[in-house]
Amino acid sequence: MLNRRNEKPAMCIIFAVLMFSSLLLASVVQAQEEQPVTVTSDKEVYKHGDTVAFTFSGLGPNQTYQLEISRKGIAVHTVEIITNSDGNPTEDVVWSTGDAEPGTYNYVLKNNSGEELGRGTLGIVGINKERFSADEEILISGGGAVAGEEVTAELRNDSTVLATASVSSDSDGEFSLSIKIPYDAANGTYAVVVNVSGNVITFSIEIETTSSQLLENTELIFDDLLGNVSGINASIVDSLVAKLRNAKMKVESAEELLAEGKMHVARNMLRAARNMLTAFIHEVRAQRGKHLDEATADSLISAAQGLIMRIEYLMTQLDNQNVNETTSILNKNGNGGDRDKGENRGDKGKDNENHGKSDNGNHKGKKK
Repeated sequence: MLNRRNEKPAMCIIFAVLMFSSLLLASVVQAQEEQPVTVTSDKEVYKHGDTVAFTFSGLGPNQTYQLEISRKGIAVHTVEIITNSDGNPTEDVVWSTGDAEPGTYNYVLKNNSGEELGRGTLGIVGINKERFSADEEILISGGGAVAGEEVTAELRNDSTVLATASVSSDSDGEFSLSIKIPYDAANGTYAVVVNVSGNVITFSIEIETTSSQLLENTELIFDDLLGNVSGINASIVDSLVAKLRNAKMKVESAEELLAEGKMHVARNMLRAARNMLTAFIHEVRAQRGKHLDEATADSLISAAQGLIMRIEYLMTQLDNQNVNETTSILNKNGNGGDRDKGENRGDKGKDNENHGKSDNGNHKGKKK
C-alpha cells in the first residue's frame, strides 16, 4: 500500500503512460488513414497481346474495389478487387491486351461508393501482321507516348537497319506510322523495333518474296511512271511513253516466262527492259532544259534509275535460282553416278551372257 507521500508521483506516472499510449495509438490510426492509395502497372508500354499486371498500396482490409480501364473516355474492361485482412488483393489483378486496340489507356481505382482513389496510364503498341513480302508496308500504331513526343521505328536484320520511320504523337500520346520494306530485302526473319518515350517494343516478322511478286510490283511502278509522263505537255511525250510501254511489255513477258520455268529467257526480257529504260534516260537528259524543265527531267530520270536497279536485282535473283537448280541437278547426278556405273557393269555382264545365248539362237535359226 502506497503511503500518501508516494501516491501522488505514482498516479502521475500512470497517467503519463496512459496518455502516451493513447497518443501513440491515435498516431498509428491516423497514419493508416492518411496512407495514400496507389495503383500502378508493371510497365508503361506493352506489346499488343501482353498481359498487364497491376499492384496496389494503401488498400483497406476486407474491402471491395473496382479497377476501370478506358480509352478516350470509353470503358473497355473492369476488374473487381477484394482484399484480405491485410489489405492485399486476394487474387492477382491482371488484364490481357489481346482483344484491345493499340492506343493509350487510363486505369482508375474506385471504392464501392464510386470515389476515385488512384489512377494511371499505359500504352499498347501493335503492328498490322507478322508475315510480309518486299514492297509492303509495316503499319505500326499505339499509345503511351508523351504528348507531342517523337516515336521512332526501325526495320532491322540483326544489327543492320534497313528502313526507319518517325512521327510525333498526338495529345493523347497515340501515334501511327509505317515502314516500307525495301524491294531487295532477302527472305528471312527481321525485327521491328519501336521506341515510345524510352520504352522499346520489339516485334519479330517474317519476310518472304517471290520473283513473280517483285515483277508484279515493278509493273505497278511502271504504271505510275507512265501516268506521270503522259501528263507532261511536251512534244516528246509520245516517244518517251513508247519507250516505257515497250520496257513494261518486256517485264510482263519475263513474268509469263518465269511462270513457265524459262528463267534464262525471262532474264533476257529483263535485260531488254533495262536497255529500253537506259534509252529513256538518255532521251530525257537530251531534252533537259529544252522540252523538259530541269525539275521534271530530274524526277523522270530518278524514277527510271530506280526501275533499272529493281530490274538488275531481279536479274541477279534469277541468276542465283538458275545456279541453285543447276547445282541441285549436278549433285543429284553425282550421287547416283557410282550406282549407275555399277548397274551398267551389271547390265553389261548380262548383255554379254544374253549376247552369247542370242548368237546360239540365231545360228540355230540360220541352220533351220
